[in-house]
Amino acid sequence: MVNDQAQLYTIEGITAGIIMLVTAYLVLSTTTIFTPGDVHITDMQLEQTGNDALAMMDTPDNFNITEIRPNTTTLSYFIQQNHPEMFGIMFNNSINSRSKPGSPDKIQFSANVSYRKTGSPDILSYHFNKSAMMTGRENSIRVTRLVIVNNTVQNPNIPLDNRRQAVLVEVMLWRG
Repeated sequence: MVNDQAQLYTIEGITAGIIMLVTAYLVLSTTTIFTPGDVHITDMQLEQTGNDALAMMDTPDNFNITEIRPNTTTLSYFIQQNHPEMFGIMFNNSINSRSKPGSPDKIQFSANVSYRKTGSPDILSYHFNKSAMMTGRENSIRVTRLVIVNNTVQNPNIPLDNRRQAVLVEVMLWRG
């Protein structure tokens, strides 16, 4: 027996299906998707953090400390006196500090110092400090800073000449 009562159920089913499709389309189109093109934003933030930390360490102190370290900054002092541990502590505290209380950032680093020996055309470098071993799978960035060091006494622990020279401090940063 055929009658027109089933027609109402058909129209109601088609309408419900259209409403579900429109709702699914709106939900899927309004969600944000993290694309590989957005990765550069976090890299730029990490690079700025590293540059700020190196710049802060390479800024002369306000205190009257010239009797102890004449014409030096904290960063050049750490390099001249071969204090990689002190550099690591200060740099790590600088890059992992937060203004809000809670857990600190987990930014890792590895620092090298590049220099040129007198009479040699080659650029040499040595490892200065690291907070963790880099596996190679991390998304890392590099920050650099030219630092003037004034070695008046030859230090056998570091390969730098006993002269005034510019060295390149190169730090690899990654979130770990």
